[in-house]
Amino acid sequence: MPTFPARPEADAIRFLINERFPMWETYAAAKVAGSKRSVSAPELAASVTAFQAELVALEPDELSARVLEAKARIASAARAKADQEERARIYNRAEGNAEFEYWGRCAYWKIDEAVVLSMGKDPRRASWAYIKRFETVSPFARECAQRHELATRARSFGQLWELTNPGLFLGWAKQVGLEVPNELVEAVRAAGTYVTNWKDQYDNQKKLTDELSATIDALHDTLKKRDEEEKRHLDEFMQRHDSQLSKALALIKEYRIEREKLMEELQKARTKSKPEKILGTKERDSLLKLVIGMAKGGYGFVPDATRSPIAGEIASDLALAGIPLDEDTVRKYLVQAKQFLPQDEAEQTA
Repeated sequence: MPTFPARPEADAIRFLINERFPMWETYAAAKVAGSKRSVSAPELAASVTAFQAELVALEPDELSARVLEAKARIASAARAKADQEERARIYNRAEGNAEFEYWGRCAYWKIDEAVVLSMGKDPRRASWAYIKRFETVSPFARECAQRHELATRARSFGQLWELTNPGLFLGWAKQVGLEVPNELVEAVRAAGTYVTNWKDQYDNQKKLTDELSATIDALHDTLKKRDEEEKRHLDEFMQRHDSQLSKALALIKEYRIEREKLMEELQKARTKSKPEKILGTKERDSLLKLVIGMAKGGYGFVPDATRSPIAGEIASDLALAGIPLDEDTVRKYLVQAKQFLPQDEAEQTA
């Protein structure tokens, strides 16, 4: 396995060997499974050793020149590879070109489609999602990305929409200085779509919007004033109504008080017009006989009882019948009625 001199010559020699023999370190570092021996191709090892000896014999200036030449070759190979890969991508092939007649007849373009069309490519084959993958390595993709950024900002600001009229998009592209294929412009015009300057259309639309807003504001002010006037009239009406209602309620209250007074006077007058009738002696005696007879026959009243409970029973039954009378009052009339009992019962009582 080759050995390298001390740095910095070692780095230069290693670099040049890797540039001449890209796979040599892979062979040199490979290990046989379960052993510590290096595995290398004899022919490759011999070639690397010979080339290393050649490089070690060079003067420092010559070695540096070799390194520069190698770096130039690597850069050239990288550019050639990048160019080859770029040419192979769909947007650089004929099948990636846009069908302008078809896209010119479309009622609208999406932002992604419009950006790709402005580069002359067909969004169905070379979509923005495909193109943006190569933004860091492809000049075409970088230009497309810049246009996409401009269009996205215009959409956010209300100059474009996600679904945009083709003529409006082309007018916007012209306004911001983007070159678009003439075939695309003519295809849009041929389909009857007017290619307009988005700025002029925006200004005209803004003017109409401002005029409409001013009209709406004027109507709003008029309605506001009318509402305020109606509210004022309503408040005045309610104040008058409340005042009249308060007066009416006060009169009703006075009428009720007066009525209550009149009713009280009427009741007094009716009471006075029916004086209590005083019973005559005969009538009184007859009622007392009825009382003592019913008490004795109906309640078993015993005239000579010291404290008869009959008076309480009679008072209780009167109360149940809805004609209450005090127990003492009942007892008083029973005592008065005992005089009408037969003589022998009266004497026993006496």
